[in-house]
Amino acid sequence: MPASREPTPAKKNLKPAKKEDQKSAIQSSTCRIHLQEFSELTGYAISTCEKILKGLTDAGYVDALDAIRALAQYFRNTQVDQELKQKQIEVAEERRKKLELERRQKEGELVEVAKVMQVWASMLSVIRNRLLQMPQKLAPLVASADPTEAKTILEKEFTALLSELKEDLRNELK
Repeated sequence: MPASREPTPAKKNLKPAKKEDQKSAIQSSTCRIHLQEFSELTGYAISTCEKILKGLTDAGYVDALDAIRALAQYFRNTQVDQELKQKQIEVAEERRKKLELERRQKEGELVEVAKVMQVWASMLSVIRNRLLQMPQKLAPLVASADPTEAKTILEKEFTALLSELKEDLRNELK
């Protein structure tokens, strides 16, 4: 449907107008456009245009300035809605990550770094002390043994030491 526009008043004075005069000239504009033309100009469906221009149309026509204001407000609201939705998505994702971490911690998949460092420091101290005791403990046992017997003694003692360390580690993690 072609647009029906009423003519705007001709400019008589070419001097720059005062702001008040400009506002009143803009407010007294009588340029009207048809809803169909507004739809074509904006690229929105007529039903969307009717929502944007709700209460501003008169027999299918709307004041052009009112249409621009309504469209600007629609864009502002749409942008705010999108930003709000994006923020809600971000908050939900953060909440999901937090809950996932809490679940994994409860199930024992995650432990605090300080706890791990404490356990390792303790275990390394125990390993060091036990290894330093080995020569004193084993020297008398292997001094008079033949090489095969010395090897068996050493394997037995190291296996026992490793078993003890394994048990100590289990107890530390509980």
